[in-house]
Amino acid sequence: MVKERVKSVVLAVLVVISVGLSFVLWRGDWQGTSTVSLNEGVKLNPVKSPRVKDVTAPYRIAFTAAGQNSLGMPDSTVYTDWLRRLGQLIVSDWRAASGASNPASVSVAYEFGALLSTSDLRTWLPSLLGNIGDERIDRIVLYVGKGADEVTVRCEGARSFEASTNLSAASFTHDVTEVVQKSPWQPWDAVGEVYVPNAPLSVPTFRVAVSMPSTLPLVHSFFVNPTALTKAQENLSTTLWTDGSRVVWWDAENQTLTFADPNVVNTVPAQAPDLSSAVEFLRNHGGIRPTTVLTPEDSPAAVSTLEFRTYVNGLPILGDNQVYSMQLMGTHVEQFQRPLYGLGQRTMESTVRVMDYKSVLRTLESRYPKDSDGVLRRTLTVEFGYALRVNADAEVAQLWPVYTIRQGSAVVATIDAVSGRVSKGMSDE
Repeated sequence: MVKERVKSVVLAVLVVISVGLSFVLWRGDWQGTSTVSLNEGVKLNPVKSPRVKDVTAPYRIAFTAAGQNSLGMPDSTVYTDWLRRLGQLIVSDWRAASGASNPASVSVAYEFGALLSTSDLRTWLPSLLGNIGDERIDRIVLYVGKGADEVTVRCEGARSFEASTNLSAASFTHDVTEVVQKSPWQPWDAVGEVYVPNAPLSVPTFRVAVSMPSTLPLVHSFFVNPTALTKAQENLSTTLWTDGSRVVWWDAENQTLTFADPNVVNTVPAQAPDLSSAVEFLRNHGGIRPTTVLTPEDSPAAVSTLEFRTYVNGLPILGDNQVYSMQLMGTHVEQFQRPLYGLGQRTMESTVRVMDYKSVLRTLESRYPKDSDGVLRRTLTVEFGYALRVNADAEVAQLWPVYTIRQGSAVVATIDAVSGRVSKGMSDE
């Protein structure tokens, strides 16, 4: 779909260029045309971040104890504490694990946004031994099996491995139980991929400084030869640039920049995306916001898709226009979209009480009275996080807690997590 759109746009623009240049040559007025830029390309200042380490941190840590659950996400105290504990873990006797893990009464699961190599994983678990080999892992679990008196670490991915740890089972159980009692979360679906607060939480709201990069240098960074680009107005809110091969769109309404390169070389998608190439691409095109990590893509089968999301105070910033999304064919970036707003210093504005699982379910039942709660939980996906509400001056934004409701990949509603007000999509707030 994207390739066909790109090819159609490029073909149409090339026709316009041909006609435009013919007219310019006929008039002898090279400097008067605004269709083609023949000025020297403006260069984008290089950035040193992110590094692979910055984006491969777990996107969440899931806690389970006595049938209760909790979550820790980036930029939160509980997340930082338990990530530190993982790094200090001492393990021994690594062995291949056969079948599923033993039913755990207490567990802490570190969940990563993609299958990571063992070398990347050692950033977070230094005691991961080399005798495991070059495996791909996307989940590390610390657990106490039922009836067991020790804490086991399990690495899960294409294959699974286990080892013994130096942790006290009693202390581990006490600490995990304390986490789930302090901040309980409830699985929204039977699979347990989505969680929502199971009790009203006190959540801070923030005012945050926002900034916009210089658009032209960022646009030019996507082209090999930015000295002769064609600029066209695709619609009222979208401007495109092309060199006849690649295309960049600027969506002024959603403040995103999208790059597409249909010239994919004959290559087969790798078993796992090349994270080093992806991170280098991010650095070459403006970098990313602080505390932005790799998260699972919407289509698990598309192994060449990477998504990076920004977290603030342990919650994601929601909205499709707030995600860094990249499609790779091997090491070749076929498509890339990024938000334009950069986030600066933030100040806590207030503390508010937010709706819990039952309140959200009641709100949805009032909107869909013919559906049972079981049907709603199967057909709708709920996610809790912050909405970025940018002021008219585009210099300050508010981070406000909301629930987004999706049906498939489309956002069908947004619920204000404080007032319960329902609106359509993220743009109607």
